[in-house]
Amino acid sequence: MMYMTYGSPFAGATVKIHRGRQHLADLRRAEHEFALREGTQFLLPGGPVQDGKFNVTYMTQNLMPLEFATVVGDSVHNIRTAFDYCAVALTKPPLGSGDGIRAAFPTGENPERFQSFLRTIMHDASVSARLMLERLQPYPGGKYLLRELHELDLADKHNLLIPSISKLKVYKLDVSIGGHRVALGPQDFLSQDGRVFNATVSVPPGASGDVKLDGQFGMNFEIAFGPGQPLQGRPVFETLSQISETASRFVEECESLHRNPTTD
Repeated sequence: MMYMTYGSPFAGATVKIHRGRQHLADLRRAEHEFALREGTQFLLPGGPVQDGKFNVTYMTQNLMPLEFATVVGDSVHNIRTAFDYCAVALTKPPLGSGDGIRAAFPTGENPERFQSFLRTIMHDASVSARLMLERLQPYPGGKYLLRELHELDLADKHNLLIPSISKLKVYKLDVSIGGHRVALGPQDFLSQDGRVFNATVSVPPGASGDVKLDGQFGMNFEIAFGPGQPLQGRPVFETLSQISETASRFVEECESLHRNPTTD
């Protein structure tokens, strides 16, 4: 449990970021559990090893569970809301000159649209505060992916953000090659559709014969934003964690301005 005081106008933003990270931790646990309940669906070659390599195919049994979508959407929304909370606080005394009613974190389809929104919905904020917002580049192609975060939040209001599996990492795979047991190292299985994954595996020198799975394996899935979604193909956990760090740094910058207000 996280306990916050009400001494700072940015306490609510910090709570939202913390909640978003809790959802990400739930997603990481769900990734692991999903891998465990998938079972062993490895397809091995039907003949002997050729040229010291063989292909392995893995097929998932299940579609992406819908609960993944709710966790992703909740994390996106909490992190996105943290930016709005900061924007409102920046327009109200002692930092701004307004009441914050119409304030919101501005983003735009391009830099020009962002500047237009900045001038209209953040006109009660100080020059220093507006410069802080400009440095975040909340438009497509911006350094911190904040426009994409905004678009994900909008998309989640109309449809579930169902992610897909972009990579299967097998960190332990024991096979029998010609009757000899071999422990293979980590392998990345890549996929085009999130259902069928393929890898080419190199075997130790001298190993030859038919390949059979010995039943000992360990694996993890990498969950990515799905086709047609903002940030398509990017890993969900790592990407949202990165954006949450940006949110935390922004809150710290806002707190610093609160402690040392300017007169602009």
